Amino acid sequence: MAVFEKRIPKKVYLDDTQVLTCSFENAQNIQGHTEYVIRVQRGPLPEKSWHIYKRYNDFVTLHNAFQTSGLPLPLPPKKLLGNMDREFIAERRVALQNYLNIVLMNPILASSLSVKRFLDPDNYSTPFHELALQHVSMALRSEANYEVVKPIPEIGWRLRKHYFLVKNRVNPQDELLLAWVEHGPDKYMDEKELQASFKTIGSLRHPYIQSIEFLSCNEVGGFVTRGLNNAGSLRDLICSAKPKLQFMKKYTNPKQCKPLPVSDVALFGHQILEALMFLHEKGLPFGSVLESIISSEACKKGLPTIGALLSHPFFNNSSYDSSHSERPHFKYSTHTKEALRLAWQKTESRLKEEQKMVRHQKRLVKVQVLLSSEEEVKKRKQKLKQEQLHKQQQQQVLANGKSPERSESPNSTSTATSAGTVTPPTGLMEFPSAPPLPPPVSTSDVGAHVERAALLGSICNFNKAKLRPAVTPVSTHNGDDGRIS
Repeated sequence: MAVFEKRIPKKVYLDDTQVLTCSFENAQNIQGHTEYVIRVQRGPLPEKSWHIYKRYNDFVTLHNAFQTSGLPLPLPPKKLLGNMDREFIAERRVALQNYLNIVLMNPILASSLSVKRFLDPDNYSTPFHELALQHVSMALRSEANYEVVKPIPEIGWRLRKHYFLVKNRVNPQDELLLAWVEHGPDKYMDEKELQASFKTIGSLRHPYIQSIEFLSCNEVGGFVTRGLNNAGSLRDLICSAKPKLQFMKKYTNPKQCKPLPVSDVALFGHQILEALMFLHEKGLPFGSVLESIISSEACKKGLPTIGALLSHPFFNNSSYDSSHSERPHFKYSTHTKEALRLAWQKTESRLKEEQKMVRHQKRLVKVQVLLSSEEEVKKRKQKLKQEQLHKQQQQQVLANGKSPERSESPNSTSTATSAGTVTPPTGLMEFPSAPPLPPPVSTSDVGAHVERAALLGSICNFNKAKLRPAVTPVSTHNGDDGRIS
């Protein structure tokens, strides 16, 4: 029955590499505290935006999470008195906007979990590391040879990739590094295809690719176990950092950066190109040539291929082609190869669609900027035209001998003559402009008006006391016939 059906919420797969931008929109007073309204947007589309509400203490907590980086970030200081003034709130709002802009411009800080939780608490409030430990423990429960020793938190910049120190019960002195990753938005293969692909990749052997001890996957994610290299990664070698330290402390502001010698650059480049060439020959879509790290002279005829780079004199050295005891080996079925190819094509098409959307959004922004600039130019032209017309009118009025400020002056001779009054002489004091006088009336109208005024005046000045008593004759009454005589 539909009443007893359990609704399973669909998991939302996010691309953590998409850029988050934010802008302050307002500040409001909530229970005696200032709360800032911030609009956050993911990627180039304005539809993927939301609002967050933060107080100053939230920024202080975020700033404390960056203390391990050693970067001097411009967080505005705390103020106890006068922190509710409008001018102070406006200044602090600008300072906090500048602070977030500087944080988001740093790729290491912008990709940290603290920033993601600050800007997108709905999607990043989950305890990722604790859940990863649960999934790894469940996956290794059926394996009798491997055991989780301890987690190594945040040694890499990827939010959903977690590292654990693992030991093999057969060789407990060997330290192994387990890397767990959740499935992302590009999961286009089912569980059976993923299991077959993992099993095939586990048989990969190459002298320039570190061998895999153990790997597996489930419906949530997958993990790979390799031997722990005490020297760390290539980035650890350049930054002179220990591999088990947090990535923010290692890479944000490294104190000792040692550039690699030219010979090491050529050696490492040759090894990387050889490994990529082997994977591409086997049909695995892994790695590519980046235009940003190649000079413009090398790209005159397009991007060079891996084979062309290997044939370059800088990487093509006979001393690199020394004999290795381990021969390259990788073999997998046609079905797995086709599944990997389809997944690769779908991923590539998604990236191309995103690039089209980004370019389209950039064009829209440019058009909006142009339209707004054209409207401003039109408004300025109209304003200039109005000012010029006003100046021309003033000049015409001055040329006709009239004041531009007063249309009718009380000092004009015609007005004074028609009104029959004497106009006061112009002195140091200026009087406001008087309203225009009515036109002169005719003599007949004046006579009628005078008679009417005299009649009204006599009526108003009427006094009963000045009236003389009237004399009336005495009447006689004859009672016989009832007649008055």
